Amino acid sequence: MTHPIAFLVYNGVDLLDLAGVYAVLAQAGSVEATGDPPFSLHTVARTKEVVTCYGGLQLLPDHIYPDAHIYDAIVIPGGPGCQAALQQLRLMNWIERAAQFAQVISAVGTGVYLLAAARLLNGRAVAPVDGLTERHPSVQVVSGQPLVRSGNVLTIAHHGHGQLLAQAILQIVQ
Repeated sequence: MTHPIAFLVYNGVDLLDLAGVYAVLAQAGSVEATGDPPFSLHTVARTKEVVTCYGGLQLLPDHIYPDAHIYDAIVIPGGPGCQAALQQLRLMNWIERAAQFAQVISAVGTGVYLLAAARLLNGRAVAPVDGLTERHPSVQVVSGQPLVRSGNVLTIAHHGHGQLLAQAILQIVQ
């Protein structure tokens, strides 16, 4: 069985937040004895137009989130474009709806703001991100841990822990 995994992309997404987790999952997705890959990785955006990452790299999304499929895991990377993404009501609705069906939903760095805006973090523990508790007082920040799991929500504070996040996703989804 192939498990679909979605990576949210938006203008200004931090490439390292995205690529670190993606690379580990891509390597883990080699074809099984059945001939099927265990994972299918998909980028999801507001439109099918090119997305420009922070630093200038451009990506062509696989799917648009209003029409996106049901995913077993969702990865929400952070980046300077996160503030603009927070203003997109359709995105917040998609994150909230997609999380209902996903086995795991995760955020890297400032991507946690998108989870909070979609009302998925109330009362949950998360990795520390600057200013989070001021904007979302019901969120419980856990310091000193590179990866924080609270129910089906995984968060890391920094892309340097992308491998840990990917490994945690693999343990849940497989």
